[in-house]
Amino acid sequence: MVDQTVAQVDRTIAQVDQRVEQVDQRVEQVNWRVEQVDQRVDQVDQRVEWVNQRVEQVNQRVAQVNQRVAQVDQRVERVNQRVEHVDQRVEQRVEQVDQRVEHMNQRVAQVDQRVEQVNRRVAQAD
Repeated sequence: MVDQTVAQVDRTIAQVDQRVEQVDQRVEQVNWRVEQVDQRVDQVDQRVEWVNQRVEQVNQRVAQVNQRVAQVDQRVERVNQRVEHVDQRVEQRVEQVDQRVEHMNQRVAQVDQRVEQVNRRVAQAD
């Protein structure tokens, strides 16, 4: 009976040893997989860092472009103001010239009337 118990204990120990070996193998597999995942996480972290740097560069470039656009907008505004001022001056000058032309036309009409009067007097005198 003791021999049977010893044999049973030996079989149980063998089963336990076999199970421990399986668990050890599984632990090795899991550890290997964890190492792969860690490496992949490191790669992703590096890629994220690169992307973040690139985004920062793009943001800086956008800021530069926006600043340049603001400068151009200011220049356009100044030019528009100048054009508006010149338009006003041209409009005033055209109005002055129109008034002078009107005045000259009135004087020409007066001269024409005087010439007609003189011509009538000359005709009467003849």
